[in-house]
Amino acid sequence: MHTYKPLSGVIRKERAKKLVSALVKVGVNFATGVPCAVQKYIIKEIEKRKEIIHIPAVREGEAIGIGAGASMSGKKVVIYMQNSGFLNSIHDISSLLLTYDIPVIFLITWRGCPGEDAVHHKIDGKITLPILSLLKIKYFIPSPSTIKKSVISANNIFEKEGKSVALIIKRGVF
Repeated sequence: MHTYKPLSGVIRKERAKKLVSALVKVGVNFATGVPCAVQKYIIKEIEKRKEIIHIPAVREGEAIGIGAGASMSGKKVVIYMQNSGFLNSIHDISSLLLTYDIPVIFLITWRGCPGEDAVHHKIDGKITLPILSLLKIKYFIPSPSTIKKSVISANNIFEKEGKSVALIIKRGVF
């Protein structure tokens, strides 16, 4: 079992910049979501980018609606949230995004993943990936050395299949 080790802000900023740069390179130009401390530097990097319209949301279901509207207007959308919020918004995802084939790229923080010790996240951590699979949302879990590759792989599914896809953000990586 791997244990979470805190990263310096410098490393987190560097990795966030690498991730957001890769997203911009594949054409992401719109972002919405609900803040999460694990994605703090990713969100700050999104806010800095002139290429990305950023509209923060109050709740995950709201982010799904905002993202769906932006996608339908031709934007390439990223929706960021913690896995607890993802689980809270399953109905919004299934009844809107999946039913009407509105693709987005999710950035989902995987709290409760193997190695995390917060007991209140353990159940969510165990069920996040199986639920993504049940929804037929393919996902990638970037490591420090596979950030760009994971974004490119996710984008290939988004582009070729026209499907939503998720990048799973682990604490200790970002």
